[in-house]
Amino acid sequence: MQRFTLSMDNPIKKLFAGISPGDAVITILCFALSRAQLAENITPFGMAFFAASFSHTGWFYAMTATMLGAITVHSGVSCGIYLITTGLTAAVLGLCSPGKKTLPRALTVSLIFLFTGLMIQTAYRFNLYDFIVISFESFLCFIGVFAIASIVPALTNYKNRNFLSHGEIIGIAALASMTIVSMCTLPDFFGMKISSFAAIFIIMAISHKGDIMISSCTGIIMGLALAMGTEGSASLVGAYAVAGFCAGFFCRYKRLGILLGVTLANAVLTAFMNDSAYMLINPVEVLIAGLIFVTLPEKTMKIFTDFTQKAVNLGGILSCRAENRYSIREERLSNMADAFSKTADIFRKDCFLRQPGKHYTERLFDHIAEKNCFSCNSRFDCWQKDRAVTLACMTKMLKTATEKGCVKKENIPEPLKENCIKKEELLKSFNFVYDIYKTDKLWLKKMYESRKLMVNQMEGIADTLKKFAEEGCVTTDAEAGIRLCSALDSPAIQIKKADVLIKDDKLYKVLVYTKNEVRIEELVQILSDTLDTKLRLYKSHETEDGYCYELCAEPEYTVQYATVYACKEGEKLCGDGFVAISLPEEEILAISDGMGSGETAHIQSRDTLEMLKAFALAGFDNETSFEMINSSLLMRSYKDCFSTIDMMRIDLTQGKIRLSKIGAAPTYIKQGEKIQRIECCTLPVGILREVSAETTLVQADEHCMAVMMSDGISNTVIKTNDNWIENELKSLNTHNPAIVAEKILKKAIAKNGGKTEDDMTVAVAVIYKNEYKGKNYI
Repeated sequence: MQRFTLSMDNPIKKLFAGISPGDAVITILCFALSRAQLAENITPFGMAFFAASFSHTGWFYAMTATMLGAITVHSGVSCGIYLITTGLTAAVLGLCSPGKKTLPRALTVSLIFLFTGLMIQTAYRFNLYDFIVISFESFLCFIGVFAIASIVPALTNYKNRNFLSHGEIIGIAALASMTIVSMCTLPDFFGMKISSFAAIFIIMAISHKGDIMISSCTGIIMGLALAMGTEGSASLVGAYAVAGFCAGFFCRYKRLGILLGVTLANAVLTAFMNDSAYMLINPVEVLIAGLIFVTLPEKTMKIFTDFTQKAVNLGGILSCRAENRYSIREERLSNMADAFSKTADIFRKDCFLRQPGKHYTERLFDHIAEKNCFSCNSRFDCWQKDRAVTLACMTKMLKTATEKGCVKKENIPEPLKENCIKKEELLKSFNFVYDIYKTDKLWLKKMYESRKLMVNQMEGIADTLKKFAEEGCVTTDAEAGIRLCSALDSPAIQIKKADVLIKDDKLYKVLVYTKNEVRIEELVQILSDTLDTKLRLYKSHETEDGYCYELCAEPEYTVQYATVYACKEGEKLCGDGFVAISLPEEEILAISDGMGSGETAHIQSRDTLEMLKAFALAGFDNETSFEMINSSLLMRSYKDCFSTIDMMRIDLTQGKIRLSKIGAAPTYIKQGEKIQRIECCTLPVGILREVSAETTLVQADEHCMAVMMSDGISNTVIKTNDNWIENELKSLNTHNPAIVAEKILKKAIAKNGGKTEDDMTVAVAVIYKNEYKGKNYI
């Protein structure tokens, strides 16, 4: 038996061989939309879609489908109007080639339909009603082309698209609803309406890869389409809307959850909205659509959900924009870091080029010779014949001047002393030029040190910017922000906006902007309940038009601290300073002791702590911060300026304590009965060009107490030769930091004979584990 195959010469195969997938989609939609009726036999959408999607490759298939759709709905004169309009539209658009412009397409199809309808109706019979209907349908064709033209590229090129715009989403939903309307005229299949079955399936398919908002909107659109195509009531629209909502709500439970959601929605609505047992949505249609939806393979489902997945991925669009925004910031930070690094390299090279060296010494000797020997008759013997000997003598004189401050007659080397006939003038010129040389050398050295300090600062800034660029991006959770605004919307809290920042898939920070000042406890409680995460307030400030509150997830550890101080007798200001810096995952406490006491020491410690706080908030590490503070203090040329730094950084996530000390007094760590004394032997900042901090790491237990102090407190231990601080900590029966700090200060004054011979400061921090174990945000 010979098998029959279609060859390329077969006219039927030639007809379908050139059709592309995009043309096939257009052809199917042209046929379906030509059957979508509004009111009484008004079907403008097929012609509008044909005109909007007209192309020179697939026009024949689309025109044929549009005409076939009109034939299945209309008859007689009415059918002739649609057929002639479609044919003339294809001819005009094919000959005129309007390209991608929408207006010529819209005018073409609407005017052709208007004139064709009027001419045929006039020849057959003319009345005012027919004129109004034809004019209205012509207008619908015109606006339909504009509505459809924006979504045609998405239909023909959907495989190469990653996401769809809002306009394309709305347009596709409208086309889907019109396709459902076209199915309303189809006969029932074993008591099941094809249109209702398709609407339910589309709702389920969209919920499979969508979210609750898109599913609900789809339900409303499908309900409206069925209500227009059948004799449905408003309750039918509500039924499909609730079905879409429930399908989106249960989408987290995959396909069976979506089917269960639609079924429950139909049952609940029937019980509460209907007076009879008649169900608003036929359960047979729900069951059959659900069975097909559940059993279809994922590859087949992709045909139905491809549009949906791209359309509802609005969060992905926002995330893409956020990633682009942060990638631009990362690039700019990297460029800024490179700029500072290259500038530091230039200054470093310049430092070495401008150091006093051999060439500078030779210029000094040439200047002496020019000033003293220019008019001497023996200068050729000294500076040409015996130049090496003369330079050696000058070098010895320079060494003598460096050691003794000047050169006298007896310090002149022997060869030069015998040969020179102008010794007095030589000594005078040499000492004069040496004074200038000494001043220049001192200035060059100072400039070299300043440039070196500037190099260190620029390198520190470059390293910090590079670290920022390499860190994970911080993005905004828009949905969580909307939930917070809704939860905070009350007369007591006049909310303006709320931002939820995410870093590395974890909650990083919550920013709340209000018009009025709110109760912190109430704010923290509402936000914690809404995000299902225990939060804490770590910073708040007043803005130009309200207040800003910054919160973060409550970490594993919490810090409570207190500080007390006493001024030196006779002084109004304390030379010691204290600062506390709160960060989302870290708490920083620092004490600085300025040089001396009184106002000068107060200014020095205050400036040191202000710089330390600024660098810490900017994200600089300890080493870079200390180097930049040291450089700043060294560059103050009007007076000596130095101070100590005693800084404690507490990692609230792991309970690690990092103590960094530069010329600071001891710190005591109490954990249970164990007392640890931590000291340092370095000089304060602002003295040496190179600064080095002594760092100690301590792991805090469930209850850990750290006691920081200035030397006014610690010196009493040396003075009395009594280890009273450790004894005092061992005998404590409280973990209240304020009580402990006050107790140590009073004891120190008592040990010093009731006097404060120096500024005294005590800072006590208690680190303990939180009892609350919050849930993860993500």
